[in-house]
Amino acid sequence: MSAPVVLKDAVVTEFLWINPHPLIKADFKNEKGETEHWTMEMGSTVSAQLIGWTRTTLNFGDVVTLYVRTTAPSFSVAAYRMGYYGGHYGRLVWTSDSVAAIEQPNSTFDLKTAMVQANWLPTTQITIGTDWLPGDYLLKLTSSENHQYYVPLTVRDAST
Repeated sequence: MSAPVVLKDAVVTEFLWINPHPLIKADFKNEKGETEHWTMEMGSTVSAQLIGWTRTTLNFGDVVTLYVRTTAPSFSVAAYRMGYYGGHYGRLVWTSDSVAAIEQPNSTFDLKTAMVQANWLPTTQITIGTDWLPGDYLLKLTSSENHQYYVPLTVRDAST
């Protein structure tokens, strides 16, 4: 498993207070000096029991690292490609086995910079296969206590 990602010196580009989950969009420079764009989905105002992080745009073969915080002992992930599929609005393309939860530290918020820092450990990884068509996906996180949370993900084809 890779080391935790720290979005040091990230710049919040947009804060969307939307229902059911507010979003924080931020840019930061990686070790190569390239700008990466992250979207972080906050917990709902009702329950923040299951929270997931991921990059929002990936290529085939890239690895999605999820940083999950839950009060449940475990959770699972199901990936759905969004679209219209004969009366259904998503198609299941992948499911994980049960993943053991790990205790994650609380996030910190800097009032002066309006930045949130979560020094969470990676919880699980998903490899984007060539069978994942370009498009929008939802990663559905379901805790062993049946709490659910969705993480948006866009898969792109780097050749187009």
